[in-house]
Amino acid sequence: MSRKASNSTIMTAALAMKAMAQGPMMEPDGTPASVCSAFGCEFGVVPGEGCEAGAFMVSGLLRRDDKGGARLGATALLDLPRGVRAIAWVPTGGGDRGCIIPWRGRVGSRIVIPLKKMAWVIAAYLGAAAAARGDVFHLREGGKLDGTVVEDLGETLRIRTVSGVSDIEKDRVVRIEKGDPPWVRYEKRAKKCEETVKDQLALANWCREIGLRAEERRHLERVIALEVNHADARRRLGFVQEGGNWIKPKSSGARSEAERTERRRAQSDERRIQEKVTEYTVKVKAIYRGRLSEKAGGERSKAFADGRRQILEIRDPLAIPGITSVLSGGHLAARRLLVEALAQFDVDEATMNLVAIALLDPSKEVRGAAARALKPRKDDRIVVELRSALRSDEEAILRNAASALGILKAKSAVRDLTPVLSTETVGLVRVSRWVSLDSLYGAYSNWQRYRLGGFPVLYKPSCIWAMGPGSIIGTVSEYEYQVISIHRTEVQEALIEITGQNLGFDAAAWLKWADDHGA
Repeated sequence: MSRKASNSTIMTAALAMKAMAQGPMMEPDGTPASVCSAFGCEFGVVPGEGCEAGAFMVSGLLRRDDKGGARLGATALLDLPRGVRAIAWVPTGGGDRGCIIPWRGRVGSRIVIPLKKMAWVIAAYLGAAAAARGDVFHLREGGKLDGTVVEDLGETLRIRTVSGVSDIEKDRVVRIEKGDPPWVRYEKRAKKCEETVKDQLALANWCREIGLRAEERRHLERVIALEVNHADARRRLGFVQEGGNWIKPKSSGARSEAERTERRRAQSDERRIQEKVTEYTVKVKAIYRGRLSEKAGGERSKAFADGRRQILEIRDPLAIPGITSVLSGGHLAARRLLVEALAQFDVDEATMNLVAIALLDPSKEVRGAAARALKPRKDDRIVVELRSALRSDEEAILRNAASALGILKAKSAVRDLTPVLSTETVGLVRVSRWVSLDSLYGAYSNWQRYRLGGFPVLYKPSCIWAMGPGSIIGTVSEYEYQVISIHRTEVQEALIEITGQNLGFDAAAWLKWADDHGA
């Protein structure tokens, strides 16, 4: 039953394998299979017993007009017994190829698939075979990725996920949990999923989380089949509500060739950018560990001076994510260097990070340096964002925003600063009251006759010891809720910097100044 594949088939499959599978084809038992046997013959034509349903399931999945069907079909092939797991490509004319799945010793299903879609199935089969096991990568920032390691690049790992291949720094990975790849986990969940709105929606949500978009859509469609007016499912499927009815807007049509070319170019640029960002991040980490960290000698060492020079020589804006992510978590001198480095970049990302540092850095010195670095920038958005931060519920952010506005001498912020000069809040306060207990002492401090060592002695207490040594005046403390007035000196100092006046905490006086000076 084996037939030789055409050159175009082998070439298409090879390209698909390189672009999507990112790894050699592997049988589930770990034995490599050659490209020749992958595309020139079937993998065992003697079927196992009771496999007809499985073969037809694969056939149905491969008929689907999307990559998700190809991937699940290829995975289903792997799940079939070894004797029935077979895939072959034969000419059918018109530039197409047919997918043959044998069972009971004969061809059980022949599916005609256009040549351009054939690559999806081949690459999915290769990917599913290569990823007989999948891992869950738990990240330091709290998220996680599902996939398999394609290559260890030293400082980074190249990981294949359902969305493609990406690089991730090793120190972001807290732990790696071994397990099945996401498409295998999907099959297991799907088998347990009941025909209820709750179960179908839950499975659709799970598919969205791990990137199985086609499967998400399938289960959303089951939801609206069970509950026609389910709003969330309808919206996620692209429906809009007009006059009480759910309708689907007309499609704008297939993308033109120019749009497809532009999309491919954008995707290529995105990959190249991510590779460069990762490259800079790795470089900055190496500089920090070897030159800038406290273990390397401290701020006054030659190593730090050399590391500082290397950081400041980097002028590519694509280095900003790496410089910021590494140095922002460092010691005080490293964060001062971060501000110095960002000040060299006249781009939005540098400005954004300087504003964040001015609001959030724990050091007043670093916050002030960041605000001063913002001063030469002719960007009205800076003051707008800092004025907005004055409305923050976080007291520290409010005060830091005021300090930054003062350094920038933002006259337009006077009316925003004035209302936050002072505030009142209700808080639990410890209240202490002095209580004189001389009457109590007088009543009970008479001379007393005790016996000491068998002899009588006279004793008179020198104080009320419960109130403290040598004292007959005590302090009674308790907690109670009171209205507390808070005066924000950072806001007052900002107003003084901006106006050159010191009107204290008199809000009315500051507003009058604003009226008189057109602020």
